[in-house]
Amino acid sequence: MVYNPNTHQLYNDERGYRMYFNTLTPFVQLANYAPVPEQVYWTRFDTQQTLILYDKKEGFYACMNTGDSAGYSKTQYELMYYPNGGQNRKQCVPVTVYGVPYY
Repeated sequence: MVYNPNTHQLYNDERGYRMYFNTLTPFVQLANYAPVPEQVYWTRFDTQQTLILYDKKEGFYACMNTGDSAGYSKTQYELMYYPNGGQNRKQCVPVTVYGVPYY
């Protein structure tokens, strides 16, 4: 994925399509449309390369059995975003999302 600090967009170019990092709370996804302006403005990385969303690095969770329509989370973890905390949610583990330089 590529982070553009000028536009605050996090995206991936795949097979000729640009896929943008989006959170449709609580689901985190790559989608073929740019995120809402409020989310773009609040997406950045701090000096430790931690993903900051809406001025918080907390709120990301790896969860199973999320009710995703494809049913992938029955057998694997899905990245979710619960800005008000997901610690009370069954089968969720808090995670920190880091950016890794790509050369």
